Amino acid sequence: MLPHRANVDVKLAGYDVPKGSNMLVNVWAIARNPAVWKDPLEFRPERFEDEDVDMKGHDFRLLPFGAGRRVCPGAQLGINMVQSMLGHLFHQFRLIPNISI
Repeated sequence: MLPHRANVDVKLAGYDVPKGSNMLVNVWAIARNPAVWKDPLEFRPERFEDEDVDMKGHDFRLLPFGAGRRVCPGAQLGINMVQSMLGHLFHQFRLIPNISI
C-alpha cells in the first residue's frame, strides 16, 4: 500500500494526526485480525463463501487489492479471466450423454 497524507488534523484511534503527516496502513495486521476475520491464520478459501465480501474495491477487509479509486486493475482482470475460462470449459462439455440402443 502506498503512504497516505492527512489533509486535515484528525483523531484516529485515540491518536492526534496533524495535517500533512504521512501514514502507512498496516494491511498485514488487518488481514490477521480475529475481529475482522474468523480464524485469520488458517487457510480457508471458503471463508469468502460464508462472508459477504465485496470484491470490487468497496470492502476494506480486502485492502491488499486497494480500495475505491485506487483499486487494483488486476483484481477485476483476474475475475473476468476466471469467468471466461469457466465459460470456455463448460462450453466443451457434453451435458447430455450419448445413449446407444
